[in-house]
Amino acid sequence: MFGKAVVLLSIWCAGVLAVKSNWTKPSAVIECEERAKDEPYFSENKAEEACMRTYFVDRLKTNVMDQNDKKMSEHSTFGKKPPPSGYRVRRDIRVLNVTERHKLFDAFDALYKNGVMASFGRLHGTDVHRKHHGAAFLPWHRVFIAAFEEKLREVDPDVSLPYWDYSMDYYIPLPSESIVWSKCFFGNGNGIVFDGPFHSMYGGYNTPVSRDIAASECPHKLISKEDIDKLMTFCNFADITIGKNMYQQNASSNLEKLHDEVHDWVGGDMGYLGSAAYDPIFYMHHAFIDYIWEQFRRRQSSNECQMDVEEDYRELGDYSVDPNGQQGPNDTMQGFEHLKNSDGLWKNWTTGVYSYEEAPECPNCGNSEYLYCNKSINPNRPNGVCVPKTRDSCANSTIWAYDRDAPYVKPPNHGAKLVMGPTHFGLHGYGRTRFMSQQEGLVLLKQEIALGFPETPRNVHIYNVTDQSVTVQWTSGFDMGSQQHFIVMRLYNDSTYYSLASNIFDNSSSHGVNQTWIHVVNGLKENTFYNISVVAENERGFMGFSQPTITFTTHASPKNVDPLHPCSPVVVVVESAIIGLGICAALVFLLVKWRRMRWCCLSSGDDERVPLT
Repeated sequence: MFGKAVVLLSIWCAGVLAVKSNWTKPSAVIECEERAKDEPYFSENKAEEACMRTYFVDRLKTNVMDQNDKKMSEHSTFGKKPPPSGYRVRRDIRVLNVTERHKLFDAFDALYKNGVMASFGRLHGTDVHRKHHGAAFLPWHRVFIAAFEEKLREVDPDVSLPYWDYSMDYYIPLPSESIVWSKCFFGNGNGIVFDGPFHSMYGGYNTPVSRDIAASECPHKLISKEDIDKLMTFCNFADITIGKNMYQQNASSNLEKLHDEVHDWVGGDMGYLGSAAYDPIFYMHHAFIDYIWEQFRRRQSSNECQMDVEEDYRELGDYSVDPNGQQGPNDTMQGFEHLKNSDGLWKNWTTGVYSYEEAPECPNCGNSEYLYCNKSINPNRPNGVCVPKTRDSCANSTIWAYDRDAPYVKPPNHGAKLVMGPTHFGLHGYGRTRFMSQQEGLVLLKQEIALGFPETPRNVHIYNVTDQSVTVQWTSGFDMGSQQHFIVMRLYNDSTYYSLASNIFDNSSSHGVNQTWIHVVNGLKENTFYNISVVAENERGFMGFSQPTITFTTHASPKNVDPLHPCSPVVVVVESAIIGLGICAALVFLLVKWRRMRWCCLSSGDDERVPLT
């Protein structure tokens, strides 16, 4: 209440100063007013008021979680009991019929107007280090979007949170032309959102939600089916998540890194951790990330992996890039304090709360009027892939008539400018931007598909094993036209996953064909059993580890040998000295005895004593 009074007082004082003195508006206010002129439904008076309010509120307090936000999860049992709204099934948004989409967008509109969406936006933007760039990323976001989905269903119990399967959008020449970027689905993808069901929504910066899809000359990319296939070659939670090292192991098979790519590709508010959850796309993006993770968990439970998905986590201490990230399995889940991070691994989330309908596949593509089966675009998938129609296929432009023109009275802090904070860290894509032609995009897409994984290294063997190192030799194969590098992976004793030992780049002009490589791996532990494997990776990814893996045990360090061990140098020297002294004593004894015997023999021959010589 006090904060609100201070804000109002500041605005009133600013108005008095502006009228009764020669007070000059700050440049930030003038720039804000200039930007507002390009917004739909521009009003000079309202723009001036909003910009002034933002200027003063920003200097009093940033947009952090307030008490109303915290009450959302206090005394909650969400996740520990079946949800009040019942079980639900999530599907791709383009499979929903027009009635289902209308009900979904009505529920989003209700959560926007009652402030719930803003509360979730602030929750996601607070303490970002506790649920990003670490082990808690997947379980935390699973709980987060399930809680948001429950709020949607409080508005309409027929609604489920759909996912956006952008691995289908990937296979059209320009994903920026997908039907989802029309008023039938997400609205426009470039600039302030001015059409579609989410038009004129305000986000975390007291400005309209904006996007900037496929914008840069070196853009990020959407996740492809090949990316997902590669994830499904692993078995351990640690293989696809981030630990202490942001780029540990293979970044292109890390689900959080792949997820970052999509945030960066969409751009705008989605490009920043502090504002991403104010755009409704966020929830459908994360629903698909959760879908991919659930596919991975099914693989973990299969006979091939035989993993306990509720217990599998990262190794002790290897939890997050931020050392204070609190992303261990027993750490409290931020915003859902009745849960631990590991509770996001429970099976009951997808058995008692929600499940997924399989992503659309050829030939029927979910019977969606907005998808079709393309059997020619990817020769590696002879059955074809489902792809979306382009945005000009959206014919109905009148059904999303939400009135958001009137000023919306927000709870305290809603008008404050949010600190932008950290961004996502996605991998770079292959150059398909929204500024090029369909033909240019098609050429690049075919190049991407033709760009294969490099051949797996062969003839791997080792020699010169010491207590701290081993020499590895292998023969490389074709890099498929994209520079490759080799990763020497090691697994030791009771570890459950491989760790990066070395990274060697191929700068040759022969594309690696039949080249012999020799590399010394240092930093090994003495007297330790190791598995060694070599991986070749290009910008597309890698096929798999070299087979068979090489096993060996490092030597014991001489300085650490037990001094009482029969083979230790100390024992050998002492034993040699004792034996030497014994031999010398025996020789002296024999010599003395021989001299006495000779004296006796000489003295018995005559009376004259002859000295021994």
